[in-house]
Amino acid sequence: DEGTSMVFFVCLLLVLIASATAIEPFVPGDLSVRDAASGLLLSRGLSVRQLAQSGMPVAYTDSLFSNLTFHTQPDAGAVFPLGGGGWVYLSNDEQEKMGRGGVYAVVFDENGEVVSYEQRLSKTTRNCGGGKTPHSTFISCEEYDRGRCYQVDPTGERKPRVTKLTEPEGGSFESVAVDDRNVSSPVYFITEDNLLGALRRYRPHPSVAKEGGWDVLHGEGGTLDYLEFFPNHTFTWTSDIARGRRSAYYNYPNAEGIDFANGSLYFVSKLYKTMYILNLDEKTYEIEFTNEDGMLLNGTGFADSPDHVVTRGDLIFLTEDGGPNPGLFARNVTSGEYYTILEAWDENVYHDDEACGLAFSPDRRRMYLAFQQAGKLFEITRDDGKPFYGRELLLKSHRIKSSGRRA
Repeated sequence: DEGTSMVFFVCLLLVLIASATAIEPFVPGDLSVRDAASGLLLSRGLSVRQLAQSGMPVAYTDSLFSNLTFHTQPDAGAVFPLGGGGWVYLSNDEQEKMGRGGVYAVVFDENGEVVSYEQRLSKTTRNCGGGKTPHSTFISCEEYDRGRCYQVDPTGERKPRVTKLTEPEGGSFESVAVDDRNVSSPVYFITEDNLLGALRRYRPHPSVAKEGGWDVLHGEGGTLDYLEFFPNHTFTWTSDIARGRRSAYYNYPNAEGIDFANGSLYFVSKLYKTMYILNLDEKTYEIEFTNEDGMLLNGTGFADSPDHVVTRGDLIFLTEDGGPNPGLFARNVTSGEYYTILEAWDENVYHDDEACGLAFSPDRRRMYLAFQQAGKLFEITRDDGKPFYGRELLLKSHRIKSSGRRA
């Protein structure tokens, strides 16, 4: 009858509308989104927009542009919340010319739109990696033979200052992680990109550490020592830098990204294409190969060197340096499985480039990632509007390949 027909028509219409407006779920590793504008191959359920291009002014949300052009070689990045609901993304500049590096700030409003682009650190050289501190500042590390590690205020209210994290003579430093389980006694770890680059451990003097804040990294009396591996998969910290350098040479040369989570320290060697997992309490370690004999994970695979390491929830994110299709990968801490989040497909633009600058907005719904040689900064979002890390992502992941062998 007429009533039944009308109900059927309405139901059919609702089904058609729902199908037309269906939101793609996020499936890491299903590299089915080929974005022509960016030259990136994305996992299903992701979207991307470009925020900045080296040598060009940065576009603001109000149709204005920055006075500064976006820096030449973006590298490590970090996000910090600001008052009023906005946030700032800090980005290193790894220019090799003496005094031409630095740190730059892309400022966002509460809606995630760019409202400002400013410089936070200048007259430095090859600002490569770094890290966040428990007191919401950024450490920027110089990667050359006399490099230093600087503490940078994301707001720009305080002037940057050289830290006590390394020896006065400097070195080719990369990245910083912090064990802040004891807030009154934080422990800092610093990698050095060198064949003899011993991993440093810096402990502020107790009288300085208990005060907390900015001055923790500038007070006198701190202790600096070095990682030494033993063949039985145990390690110690030695005050003898020669022993630390020897251990680095034979075990973890050219250390790059580093991060801390849940009592474990994660760092990578780009030369050995290896990730090291240190249990800081038990003083034991595991070795995991990110690329075993060139085996593919999926897509073109994690075929080249691991670079930055970022731990979030149950995931370890790893960026790739080099190769024809550099990308971003994630490892499940519990299962050891790897997932490809995205990779470059346009080899004319990205061949032998470096994915870098990984960071997340405070609400976790925006991912920021740069490509250094191409000089591009991107924002990646999930089409379903959900956060990038945590249980929600893991429940929607599918298995690609188990992690490499452990030594």
